[in-house]
Amino acid sequence: MQNPYFSLTDTGLKSGGGVLENLLGRTVALFLLVTLCAFENSDLRAANQINVSPDGPVYATATAADGTVYFGGSFTKLNPQTGGGALLNSTSGQVSLAFPYVHGNVYAAIPDGSGGWYIGGSFDQGGGQSRANLAQINSSGVVTTWSPSADGFVFALALDATRGRVFVGGAFATINTTASPFLASVDTTTGAPSAWNLPPDDAVYSMAISGNNLYFGGYFVTVNGADQQKIAWVDLTNDSLKAWNPTPYSPDVDPTLNVASVNALAVYGTNVFAGGSFTKVAGVSKTGLVAIGQDGNPTTWNHTLDNANDPSNSPAVNTLAIAGNTLYVGGSFTAVDASSRNNIAAFDHLGSEQGLSPWAPAIDNAGHSAQVRSLAASGTTVYVGGVFTSVNGSSRTNAAAIQSDPISV
Repeated sequence: MQNPYFSLTDTGLKSGGGVLENLLGRTVALFLLVTLCAFENSDLRAANQINVSPDGPVYATATAADGTVYFGGSFTKLNPQTGGGALLNSTSGQVSLAFPYVHGNVYAAIPDGSGGWYIGGSFDQGGGQSRANLAQINSSGVVTTWSPSADGFVFALALDATRGRVFVGGAFATINTTASPFLASVDTTTGAPSAWNLPPDDAVYSMAISGNNLYFGGYFVTVNGADQQKIAWVDLTNDSLKAWNPTPYSPDVDPTLNVASVNALAVYGTNVFAGGSFTKVAGVSKTGLVAIGQDGNPTTWNHTLDNANDPSNSPAVNTLAIAGNTLYVGGSFTAVDASSRNNIAAFDHLGSEQGLSPWAPAIDNAGHSAQVRSLAASGTTVYVGGVFTSVNGSSRTNAAAIQSDPISV
């Protein structure tokens, strides 16, 4: 089924939840790698102390074990640095020019496990070398020889370190000219496609790996020809599809066409948290956010999102991140469980299925609709990317770091 919210020929790009919009009009992306240093206690911290301000949306945020954070998106200028990339000290604001220039947009970034990064998106060069929507940048800031070629956009990445492969999700038909529509498995050393025979029939927007389990979500309605709507679970020990089909959908939008999408995934214990654009899961009312058990049904964890800024559109979740027992949720919404939350929220004590955290930073966009597009949590800091101009009334453009205060278990 053709996704009515996505077309490779569009001048703009959208998912059912509005995850990606108006990207193709920009030709240069800038990626920010920030070295984190100690901060004074505060509720709000910029991506660095000189208030880094990307001039376009931030779509990808990831943290690494060595205390770095990576932002990728569709922007051409960083205050004060312009060009392809920047490595900054978060205390002094000093810029290193060692990070490579990437020509295009980045929609996904994950640590490679060795101090570097895998990145995916819509780009044709990295560090002056030809790269087709996928690249690896090592810990020295050098684009490596790893160069699988995707013939369409890459929206999601997940590292299966145990088996030496990277899963690539997006809107493409081939990797290195080998047919692997929308979801591929690529060798971490050679970049060659590895054996994989579970193709979805439409775009993949999100992935999460937990142990020997791969979860992926998007806009598809079948996997390998079998009914599997919007979300799937794969056993990585034998690459087999599990009999698990929660079926997120939005019958209120169009009862004849499942226009729902799963834009974000996170795993906690045996529960899979899914965020996106949907109003029901397994027949149960769930608006944009759900916890799904191993039986494929929603758990008793139940929270309601609202979007007063745009009543014609249901609230959407674009990104999820878990730190300890806290789930962070970002997207386009104005309230959770009737409590005001501006596009970002946190839920504490996930193990005991408790509720909404009092943590409530206000993310706004100067009279326009703000969106949180990406989140990454490290320690007590939450890194936020998206489309916004302020956080808690302080000027922050499209990227910020916010002090978290999760309730102790």
